[in-house]
Amino acid sequence: MGVEKKAYLPEQFGRVEMELMRRLRLAIDPLELANRGKVLSAESHDGSNEWH
Repeated sequence: MGVEKKAYLPEQFGRVEMELMRRLRLAIDPLELANRGKVLSAESHDGSNEWH
């Protein structure tokens, strides 16, 4: 997955899937040390901690 496709993730996957991916990433890398902010971040696009 390239970073150029990041904007299309919410269109391809639903809210539940995006939240699952975000939580999975935080479980594996809670400090977001690996590829910080590249594809999935701890925050959603609106700055909250949930995807909409």
